[in-house]
Amino acid sequence: MDLFNLRKIALLCIDFVVLAVSYFATFAISTLSSTLNMHSTALMYYILNFFVFAICIFGVRSALRIYSSIWRYPSVSTYIMMLAADFVGAGCALIITRVFFLETIYINVWHVFVNVSLFALITLISRFCYQYLMNHENNLIKSDNA
Repeated sequence: MDLFNLRKIALLCIDFVVLAVSYFATFAISTLSSTLNMHSTALMYYILNFFVFAICIFGVRSALRIYSSIWRYPSVSTYIMMLAADFVGAGCALIITRVFFLETIYINVWHVFVNVSLFALITLISRFCYQYLMNHENNLIKSDNA
């Protein structure tokens, strides 16, 4: 496997971890603030909703070929496309969970909005930090060669 594919896979894994952390952080906050209707199966349905959420977001990202263009030096239009993919994926997840988990839904519209917003924010920050570090490293190499 070449370096290009390894970086895409690493980026996908990092994004999955970021999605999981942001998703379950909102679950913890909801549980602590008692805004989530809790009973013995709430966590199970929330986990099920997470997988629907992840499949939809990463499915839309894959359909739009986000990981083909964002792994190294993306443009602003690529970031906008990534944000649009995330919100479209979250909207699809909300619709799917509303249709199929009608009686047992534990993720509300505000949960979806907060989850995808937090995920997008952390993802964008990580991309900007990566680009900054790569540019800084390249500048150091150029200054050493001069």
